[in-house]
Amino acid sequence: MKLSRFIAPVLVLTIFLTGCSLLPLSADEKKYADNCQIVYGNYQKYMKLQTKFTKAEYNDTDYDWESWPSTYAVTNAGESSRDLTSSAIERQFPWIKQLINDYFQNIEKRDFLEKESSDWLDDDLVGKAIEAFFIEMAKGSAFKVTKSNLKKSGDYLYDYEINQVFAQYSPSDRFKNCDEAIGLDESSSMESKWTDYDLRGSTGVSLQTVLYVSVELWGCNKFGVGFIDYGKGWQRCAGSDFDSSKYATLGSNVVTDEERAILEERGLAAESESQAPSSEYSNVTPLQGCTSLGQVVQTQSYGQLTCKLVLMNRIKALVWMRS
Repeated sequence: MKLSRFIAPVLVLTIFLTGCSLLPLSADEKKYADNCQIVYGNYQKYMKLQTKFTKAEYNDTDYDWESWPSTYAVTNAGESSRDLTSSAIERQFPWIKQLINDYFQNIEKRDFLEKESSDWLDDDLVGKAIEAFFIEMAKGSAFKVTKSNLKKSGDYLYDYEINQVFAQYSPSDRFKNCDEAIGLDESSSMESKWTDYDLRGSTGVSLQTVLYVSVELWGCNKFGVGFIDYGKGWQRCAGSDFDSSKYATLGSNVVTDEERAILEERGLAAESESQAPSSEYSNVTPLQGCTSLGQVVQTQSYGQLTCKLVLMNRIKALVWMRS
């Protein structure tokens, strides 16, 4: 008798909970699930694109630009390569292309050249880009992404996660996020995929790279120049691609007569500077693009840097490296 008194309430509770899970969806819940399915479809397209960057073959112009260091579009990429890359970004990330055009449409040349491309990537531009990304993910759904909605998902711009952002639109406690609403298991859930397919470029190209390459391409197309943060601070965008064949093969100890002359000249300049140090420092950073093989600059943050020919992923490029 005592046992039956205990079992009865448990059975009633179990039946109640089971019944709740089998209750038909309300109109709002069904609408939420349908909209989540649209978001999931958009996110799958984004993941597929990022996977293509990872699997791309060498010299594939649609994806090689992912390896471009800062200022490469100005110093090393010729007009043809810039045009191909600009077209690729417009197809792959149209929301970024439009954002850059809108963001810089009224800027004057002198103002544009006050910063190198990566310095334009402040919270304002990055924030707009992240907002544009989530608007793109919500495209075709009834979800209206706003800056205030995004701020509820985290204190830092890159803290925003796709499942948390769209969880805010759930109409009831029945679904805490889109993964639950469309019945995704752990392995295929947006929450788990975000670890590899976020905006930092864990797989594929990072949002930061898409932005600074887009800024440089915009500057070359609009003004024909770009900020490179050494020498006079800016230069005309390269007319043709950097030709690495004119330099010694990477990994070889053979140095051409041209390289030897350049290195000797730079070495004498560096020795002279060390004997009479200047109070001025260059603002270049390691892995930033450069143009003169063997050129040496002194920086406050990284010490002495030298312009060297290196292999960066699939790209041969002249970049600043520690001496």
